[in-house]
Amino acid sequence: MQWLSVALVGAFWTLDVGVAWLTGVHPIGGTEYMLDPGHPWLARVLSLYHLILPVVAGYAVLRLGYDSRALRWQTLLTWLLLPLTYLFTEPERNINWVHGPFGTPQQWADPLLYLLLLALVWPLVLYLPLHVVMHWWQKRRNTS
Repeated sequence: MQWLSVALVGAFWTLDVGVAWLTGVHPIGGTEYMLDPGHPWLARVLSLYHLILPVVAGYAVLRLGYDSRALRWQTLLTWLLLPLTYLFTEPERNINWVHGPFGTPQQWADPLLYLLLLALVWPLVLYLPLHVVMHWWQKRRNTS
């Protein structure tokens, strides 16, 4: 189930850091600390797990197979973690975009309505497409 999240978060994180490293612009946001010399170097080095984890998780899924229950469980985990992130982290950090997309506070909706929409969008827009591909791949793998 974590493959649904790890693959995309790792790809977006890598894209954001890579583009910022080349151009100085963070197209997605959330990785500004990686190029900030004022941020502890150890934290920046440890954040490189975003590069390694998708590779390791992808290899594990290739070797062990994909479980079709992943979408359901990853969605439930998201529905648990987004409200907890909203309640227990500082709005300035905007972890998981619970206060607005691309690292900026949203102004167009009530904060709880925005959180509800975010909880619906993540599974539909991020997890579902990869789940469909992985489900197709798993079926194809089992028939070969």
